[in-house]
Amino acid sequence: MERRKRMSGSSNGRLQASEAPIAKSAVLYAAAKEIGMHCREENQSFLQCKAIESDPAKCFEKGRSVQRCVLELLMSLNTTCPQQFEAYARCLDEQSAPSYAFERCRRQEAALVDCRQAGTLDKQRVESHEVLLRE
Repeated sequence: MERRKRMSGSSNGRLQASEAPIAKSAVLYAAAKEIGMHCREENQSFLQCKAIESDPAKCFEKGRSVQRCVLELLMSLNTTCPQQFEAYARCLDEQSAPSYAFERCRRQEAALVDCRQAGTLDKQRVESHEVLLRE
């Protein structure tokens, strides 16, 4: 049984905050920069393990850590900026080029970046306010 619902499976056509976006290639491409930043340590640890170990089973847990990190990030993107994330992924998916044409989707990418930065700034403001309240 599939735990994740497709975007068209929800009553309003959108994923719920608790649902993980379907990790098709356009979704992963749309999240690629954030995955690179957010999951850097997990990816490096996994790649180092693969370079050292001849037995792939020895790197299984490190691979699972990468998967968990990416899933958490996708859920975060879907929670904090669902419209912007979906628009960027859809734009990438709808390109007729054989490979993804990022330059054709810069407007959607900028909207996602702006939304994520606004959310980060809001989170920093809340954390700063909480620190002041504790003092």
